[in-house]
Amino acid sequence: MGEFQKHGTMVIFLLVMICSLSLAGCGTGLGAKDLAGGVQVALHATENTEFPGRLAVLKQGDLWVLESGREPLRLTGDGCSSSPAWSPDGQWLLFYKYDPAEKWSRNYSLWVARADGGGVFGLEPGGQVLDARWSPAANSIAYLIVKPGESVRSGEFKLADVGDKGPGEPLLLKEASEKIVNFCWVPAGDRLVYTTAAENPNVKESPAIKVMPARGGEAETILALEPEFSPEAGHPP
Repeated sequence: MGEFQKHGTMVIFLLVMICSLSLAGCGTGLGAKDLAGGVQVALHATENTEFPGRLAVLKQGDLWVLESGREPLRLTGDGCSSSPAWSPDGQWLLFYKYDPAEKWSRNYSLWVARADGGGVFGLEPGGQVLDARWSPAANSIAYLIVKPGESVRSGEFKLADVGDKGPGEPLLLKEASEKIVNFCWVPAGDRLVYTTAAENPNVKESPAIKVMPARGGEAETILALEPEFSPEAGHPP
């Protein structure tokens, strides 16, 4: 019985060693840096690697683009990227980055990268982005951002167009005093809908839902919330 256990233990040990060696040889080793600025990796082809279109993938905090029949392309290499989103034309990726030196606060900044590896660009480096969304109809990004050193309650609402050479100068849509909580695009891409906060000492308004032109202009209130007790409140039967 003891001899059987001894041989059984040896067999298990050998199997573990074989599996460990096999897994160690299956990694994706980094290759040479390509001319577009990305980094290509070697990937062992299998019968199941075919898929339509392209995929934006995060691996250990780095942003990659996978396309059937091509080598994977790494767009970032600092391990601090998150939440990628494709532009309407599929040429750009919006994503967030955080400063590893501030791992407890995780203040995110806003970035875009060419999907072909042609460059990575920051929008207002140092600012803390609260939310960002592509227009459904153009390569334009609407976003809420807080200036360095300011309160989260003072976010500005901005718009940036992304062209062949990267993002252009941001357009200020609304000052921080309006205290926009969240927003979305109208499907046609010509307007933005946003909500304002309930408590804002700088604005004498109740919480509301508003709509405005995508490139700035007068906002129209489409729903104003006026909290009020019903007449029977406080008079139990």
